[in-house]
Amino acid sequence: WGRMMSNGDFEINGSAVEHLGPLDGSATFKLSNTQAKGFKFTSHLVGKATVSPLRGTATADFNFSVSGGQIHYAGSGTASVDVYAPDHGWNVTHWTWQHVGTVGVGISNSELWFSYGGHKVSVPLPH
Repeated sequence: WGRMMSNGDFEINGSAVEHLGPLDGSATFKLSNTQAKGFKFTSHLVGKATVSPLRGTATADFNFSVSGGQIHYAGSGTASVDVYAPDHGWNVTHWTWQHVGTVGVGISNSELWFSYGGHKVSVPLPH
């Protein structure tokens, strides 16, 4: 859906949900341009898949704007994997989903970063 004002300001929003066998996903976005705040785009994506004995989830967010002659951007994403296995690795009579790990990545006007296992490494970007 969207709307346009008489002064030329506009806003457009969208979303989608998909189910394709073992894959599920959703996405939303917003695009706007106003005289007061300039141009702005935001999005959010989520994807999930289960192919036994594995399941995974991925997310991504992105923001981009131009206001007052300045460009700003930021994005991040994560990926997570679980495995269906015997509880504690040995209890073959009780199987559970066990988390294997999550990784993350992100970027902005000022840094690039990576994360895994509670640790984050940031790399400053030149301006």
